[in-house]
Amino acid sequence: MELEKVITELGLPKNAELHDILRTEWESSQDCVPTGTLPFLSPEFTTDACQSLRLPADATAAAVAVGKRVSSNPALRALAWHFHHCAFRCTAYPPRGHMQRWPSLEALAGALQQDAGMFYFLVLMSGLPEMRSIYESRSTPWDAALDTLDNVKVCMDQCRKEHGVWGLSDPDRVQWLRSHLRGELFRLGRFQFQFGLFKYKLRAFRHRTSNVVVALSEGGVSYLPDGQVNSPQRLCDTTGEWTSELTIEDDGVTGHPILPAGCALRRKVHLPTTEWQQVLAPNDPALYLHMPEGGPMTHDLCGKSFELAMEFFPRHFPERPFVCFCCESWLLDSQLQEMLPTTSNLVRFQKELYLLPYEAYDPQLFEVIFDGIPEDPAKAPRDTTLQRALLDRLVAGEHLHASAGACFLLPEDFDWGAQVYLRQEFPW
Repeated sequence: MELEKVITELGLPKNAELHDILRTEWESSQDCVPTGTLPFLSPEFTTDACQSLRLPADATAAAVAVGKRVSSNPALRALAWHFHHCAFRCTAYPPRGHMQRWPSLEALAGALQQDAGMFYFLVLMSGLPEMRSIYESRSTPWDAALDTLDNVKVCMDQCRKEHGVWGLSDPDRVQWLRSHLRGELFRLGRFQFQFGLFKYKLRAFRHRTSNVVVALSEGGVSYLPDGQVNSPQRLCDTTGEWTSELTIEDDGVTGHPILPAGCALRRKVHLPTTEWQQVLAPNDPALYLHMPEGGPMTHDLCGKSFELAMEFFPRHFPERPFVCFCCESWLLDSQLQEMLPTTSNLVRFQKELYLLPYEAYDPQLFEVIFDGIPEDPAKAPRDTTLQRALLDRLVAGEHLHASAGACFLLPEDFDWGAQVYLRQEFPW
């Protein structure tokens, strides 16, 4: 079906940007579209998909009804197949910058009314056969798949709360959630783990005899006086900022160390090659840690999740070794150690990791905890220890700016509860 006809019949915005996005891979997708009903729109497939997600009966009924509706509309059918093709069949399709600019729910409302979110859910679940194939070929327990798919249900629940109907709240969700179905992300216990490349601007070195690990900043990084990364998102005073340098020579490396508590030092250190070896660098294979909603982050559950990952990936993906675990999140803001008791799950979690300064938005804690800085702190909720601590600082006139915010953990240093990195004795 011609793209222009699809745009016209569905009443999509006729702007150049959307046209260019949809034009990408359009001809190749339409060249391989199956005849008859698309398999992933059939009632049988849709029902099975909803049962895999353990969705309630009303969500299943809504999905089946929308699948029939899309099947009976040639333009919607063509668009559904195109998005399936781009998300799961075309390895060259660029997800970032494209999927998030697929038609919004509002743009699809002319053709689907309140069912636009369910349309994107059906596109996402069209990858379920590929997911099953990956798990079978890797001899991976299907229980791990069901745990991984729980995140889709979380997003469905959020859409229902926001829009009053089942579905996905925007096409950007397809971009994120498709990694769950493509064998790129797995939930193992409390955490999710995703294949990726280490992207942080540092290198880590291990002492050849003591096993001490030291991170050195890459050169050219702008830091604030307190050793946090400077960035356009910072709202604090940046007076005194400084720029890191890193020199790598045959006899060793010289640079600015990053302490495990998550701050860079302005002083330089020299690590001789005879005593230190590099164990982590940008673009090394890594497993990114994600913390899905739901359930506590108790110390034992967190440690068990890492243990499961260190057993799971070498067994089922031996050809994809990883150098480290890594993550960025507001949960890694080191200020939490000042606001929460030492027995807090978050504080104990942070202390097991090598924290890193990371580009962040200063009011991020207020954004997450209060959806923004409260206009009237006296009326803001004080239900949790963290809420009370943040509000007390706000009332006292303190300016909070993000600290740390990212981390790494080398598998060979895993000793949950030992706080390995914090207890190291550095040679300076």
